[in-house]
Amino acid sequence: MNCCRNSISFISPNTTELQYTISFANFGTDTVRNVYVIDTLDLNIAMQYTQEIGASHPYTTRVVSGPPGSNLGILIWTFTNINLKPNPGKATDFIGDKGFISFKVKLNNGIANGTTIKNRADVIYDLEDFNSTNFVYNKIDKTVGIQANLSSETPVVYPNPMNNAFYIIWKNNETVKYTLFDINGAAILNGEVTNATEAINVSYLAKGLYVLALDNGKGEVVRRKMVKE
Repeated sequence: MNCCRNSISFISPNTTELQYTISFANFGTDTVRNVYVIDTLDLNIAMQYTQEIGASHPYTTRVVSGPPGSNLGILIWTFTNINLKPNPGKATDFIGDKGFISFKVKLNNGIANGTTIKNRADVIYDLEDFNSTNFVYNKIDKTVGIQANLSSETPVVYPNPMNNAFYIIWKNNETVKYTLFDINGAAILNGEVTNATEAINVSYLAKGLYVLALDNGKGEVVRRKMVKE
């Protein structure tokens, strides 16, 4: 979970664990003495248990319950006297300005197909500066059965067959225009999406075969056969 590009993965309903790495860095002008990483998880779908599997520096862990009725669990990692060096120029080869915590979460059994597990952490530096990581999405999809990401060279359209909605992933999270044609070649739906989590509603369409045309406006045009169940 590194700020700031969001990412999405499609996982099988048989997946039992998710692994996260929360990274942070000091891009300020002063040394950071203490870092607090706060991650909130939904107990309805995850967190049968959590297990820490690696960290850049010594830390302590605290688990806090969310507000009553929220079904949230809050993990707080405290890095005391971490002394991250200032790197205001954000040099990639700078040493001593970065840290991370890695952990895995045990998923509950029987998570419904189509469920999206969303996670984002908050990082606090010396109880003064506040930063949030990117969003990480893991979507349960029994029809896809692949791991995909936003840097893929090939567009991903899922699920196919589709039911009430479908999603488009284009490399580098680029905006892509789409047109859906029926079997007779008539355009029946069009628009554009940038965020891979934007659902394109097709619940009103009749069952059958369709053709989806994708165009990123840079000379790349892709067509996909789509089935509506």
